[in-house]
Parts: sequence; structure tokens; C-alpha cells
Amino acid sequence: MENLEEALSYLEINENDDDISYVKIGENSKNIVVSFSSAYVDHYERKRSLLEPKFIEKKNYDVLYIKNQFSWYLGGLKGIGKNITHTISFLKKEISNYDNKLFTGFSMGGYASLLFGNICNVTATVSIEPQTNLDFLMHCKSPDLSKIKQRKRDCIKTYDKYKNIKNYINDNVENFVYFEGDENIMKTDRGLKTKLDLAYHGDVHYENIKEYNNVRRVEERTHVKPLILSLIENGV
Repeated sequence: MENLEEALSYLEINENDDDISYVKIGENSKNIVVSFSSAYVDHYERKRSLLEPKFIEKKNYDVLYIKNQFSWYLGGLKGIGKNITHTISFLKKEISNYDNKLFTGFSMGGYASLLFGNICNVTATVSIEPQTNLDFLMHCKSPDLSKIKQRKRDCIKTYDKYKNIKNYINDNVENFVYFEGDENIMKTDRGLKTKLDLAYHGDVHYENIKEYNNVRRVEERTHVKPLILSLIENGV
């Protein structure tokens, strides 16, 4: 693909394909960004924000997009495999020939970027409001969580193994996380948000992993995109 619009069109066509959970842009760079979609979407996320620098500013990286609506990447992914072990093997193979490897995502995608990034020993992860312990979600009475609760019932061993990011923090991986903070989460134009918002994105998820020296909190959300570009081009 030679330009941004061609790449965006290719992504939009492929994200409507129900038989596959991923798409890749680029093949010849030394650096790669893997972008995991969040729970509430059925499409690939950060399409324009990640591709504009690549095509317009001629930054040197490829992008792998992955999606898995509401299942927290704990089961099979279409076109990848039947379980999380297959996903890990797929990711390790896809990133094996790159020098700098960065995983990123928001919310459920942030959980995935932290989990798989540390398991796959990548250069760095950048996660926005990730869940770091899925048990914080289990007490919430929300139909949106039915898939992850069903996943827990179907395969308790997989759920218990991967539910807590704390068990996977890798000393060789730099992990950057951004959280709004509980006070900011609870502020809206129409009053208070629900307990579900705190369960998804509250500081409890930062508190769970902040003891690690290689977990760094990003102060401003506007810093996230420049951080991603800096990390993928220059390493840590």
C-alpha cells in the first residue's frame, strides 16, 4: 500500500470479514506496533492515529490489528487459533523478525497489550485504562460482561491462569499505563457514572501493578500517541 487512504480502505474492508480477527499493514519495516481493540467495538481501533505517521510522516513501522469483542482474548480468535495458547504462538511468530516491538490498546485492548506484551517479551507496552485483574469485573451486574463470565465458566483454568496481569509482569518489558484517576472517571456532565466504569478503568487496576519498577504511569492522555511513536522508532 502506497498511501494512507488505500491502507484505511483495506482495513475497513477486512474488518467486516467475520472469518478473521486480524489484519496487517506493512511487511518490510524493522519495527512493529500491535494494536488490540477494546470490548465495545467490532472493528479495528486506532486506524488513522497509527497509520497517519506511517504514511504521511514516513515513520518506519508495520501495524498488526487484532479484535475480539467482549471476550478479553482468552479464547479462540478466528484465523489465529482455537485458544489463547494459539494466540500467543501466533503473536510470537508475527513479531519474531522485528527489532522494536510495541503492543498497545485501550481498556480490554490494554489488558491484552499488557498480558501478551509481557508474555511475548516485547520492547514496550502502552495501555490506556487497562484492566489488570479481571476479578474486579465479575461482581458487576452488566449484560456487557456476559461473554467473559461465560468464558470463566467454560474454562476456569484459562481464566484463573490469565486473569491477573500482576502474574506476568516481565522485567525485560517496559510498561506504560495511562489512567484518568477515580475522581475524573466519576465526573460527567450529567452526574456520576456507574460502578461499572470504576470496575473497568478505576485506579484499582493501577494499584494492582504499580509496585513494579518497569510499570510507569503516563500523566496525560495527549502524551500517549507521541510516546508510542517515540518508543517504536527509538526503543526504550
